[in-house]
Amino acid sequence: MSNDLPAAICLKSIRKEYVINNVSNTVLADINLTIHQGEMVAIVGPSGSGKSTLMNIIGCLDKPDAGRLTLFDRDTAEISHDRLAECRQKYIGFIFQRYQLLPWLSVIDNVMMPARYTTQTHQQALIRARMLMARLGMADKLSYLPNQLSGGQQQRTGIARALMNGAPIILADEPTGALDRQNGQEVMALLKELHREGHTIVVVTHDAEIAAQTQRQIHLEDGKIVCQHTTDMPDVSLPALLTQVQCARFRLRDAIFTAWLALMGHRVRAFLSMLGIIIGIMSVVNTVAIGEGARQKVLNDIARLGAHKIEIQPGVDTRGNPLYGVLSADDLRYLKSLPFVTEVSAFVSQHMAVASLKKAGVMGVRGVGREWFALNNQHILSGNLFSLFEQSSAAQAVIIDEIARQKLFPDASGDVIGQLINIGGSLWRVTGLVSNGLVTGEGQLYVPFTSFMERISPSATVSQIDVHVAENVDETDASRQIAVAMKARHGAGNIQVKTNQQVLKAVSNASQSLNLLITAIACISLFVGGIGVMNVMLVSVSERTREIGIRLAVGATRHDILRQFLTESVVICLLGGALGVLLSLLTSLAIGMFATTIVMKIGLLPVLGSFAISTLTGLVFGFFPARNAAKLNPVEAIARE
Repeated sequence: MSNDLPAAICLKSIRKEYVINNVSNTVLADINLTIHQGEMVAIVGPSGSGKSTLMNIIGCLDKPDAGRLTLFDRDTAEISHDRLAECRQKYIGFIFQRYQLLPWLSVIDNVMMPARYTTQTHQQALIRARMLMARLGMADKLSYLPNQLSGGQQQRTGIARALMNGAPIILADEPTGALDRQNGQEVMALLKELHREGHTIVVVTHDAEIAAQTQRQIHLEDGKIVCQHTTDMPDVSLPALLTQVQCARFRLRDAIFTAWLALMGHRVRAFLSMLGIIIGIMSVVNTVAIGEGARQKVLNDIARLGAHKIEIQPGVDTRGNPLYGVLSADDLRYLKSLPFVTEVSAFVSQHMAVASLKKAGVMGVRGVGREWFALNNQHILSGNLFSLFEQSSAAQAVIIDEIARQKLFPDASGDVIGQLINIGGSLWRVTGLVSNGLVTGEGQLYVPFTSFMERISPSATVSQIDVHVAENVDETDASRQIAVAMKARHGAGNIQVKTNQQVLKAVSNASQSLNLLITAIACISLFVGGIGVMNVMLVSVSERTREIGIRLAVGATRHDILRQFLTESVVICLLGGALGVLLSLLTSLAIGMFATTIVMKIGLLPVLGSFAISTLTGLVFGFFPARNAAKLNPVEAIARE
């Protein structure tokens, strides 16, 4: 007899109340009930009788306000939520009236869900799930989605899920309520077969015909057991063995896999979550890459000028304006007399309207000596540098750079040497074409220093003097001596002396500061993206409340739910980060092909930093939604539509 077997479920003085609008409503009152191992029992009663609440307490989804529940002599009164989840894993298998299958998971993944919260490996779980589905006549439906199955097939899937962890107790809540008569009979036949194998079956129903197919019918009214009836059925000689599954420790691979399945089930929501991260990461990587590219270009251009060049410029007033008229031709002669100086070149400059026969524009016109080009590492591409005669006679000869050639002579298929350019109302003949210098702007035109002073602007003052010192002379010492001498000639505040190394350092520092500013702005974009992830995840928790309830019912702990939603958030942000980096690389390639004036340098550090930032964003902005998900009440969650 079943009564001779040990108790599987024992309830003593169970009481449950709900407070609604400050009014206490008693749902269960002084319930005392023992269900033995291998027994098949029906809990029967009308709606509102408390039978579903009693099932939730037996299934460890809810706790009574008073009394004790023991499962296989294990007292559940004082244990934590995670220990209750462990009880559900080991002892309980749920079968629901509405099947409660996750619509985006395949049949096999729905069946395997309880195993993901135990120590079973994926392969072990897969073998068992296939075996169960074959037994239930569903071997050919493993890859189907729930909406591709009939009601009976969905309920068979639910039964297989209930058996996945080998639970000795099966709680069936109106298992035939949503089925036609034939499918209902097939489900009851399966439950009877499980009973014969030793499973303890508890069926919650209001259908007297279904209840009559069990060994014992327990009738509830107004939260109390009013009577019990027995039906002659074959007894079970041996109860089902207790499952040996253990609550799993955190496994990152399983967490990522579960998160991936959930994200694939909500692709649009996942992409919208990623969008802010994609834009934020792309902004960070692109701005850093553009800043680094610009920095390297400037530094390379400065480095091209050589390590032994010293620039002498007028000082500035309190408003930062240059002190014109400080430098003069006497300074050139003085500097040439210094023993460690090999070359000296001065220049004057002015922006002027210039024109060829077909094109016109405003460009920089510089008066320089022939030494200027060597000092500034500009190479002659065609024609010649200024001759001594052109310099001494103030000839109307002009050398242009490549940008000026493209703007003034866009249709020139051959050499531009000999072409005429109108500068300041007079015609100048092109005698040379040089490579672009460090400062290009809209193009540069170079005329002899003497020609500029006599023919273009007699009142112009020297803008800068470039000095090249011998290679065996220390540049820093030379610049110090020149600074002392020039400041003695013109006053300490009226002269600035710079070396290329000082310029390099200043540019590098300015570039780093600019990069920090740009990165900070981009990080604001990433922060906004993180807020977007949090908002979408909060909505996701609200929309997926029923899913959370199902996972809790099949054995997930609150920590499992927390980890799942946190992992989903991190996966979203990591995928967003990866797509952001990929788009940055594609942007860099496109700019390299079509925009030659912009240089992007994407380094390993910004890429790794982007993934680190993505992970941190997922953890920080995903924690609050994940915590909300973990705190949901299983009973309320599973009842949510």
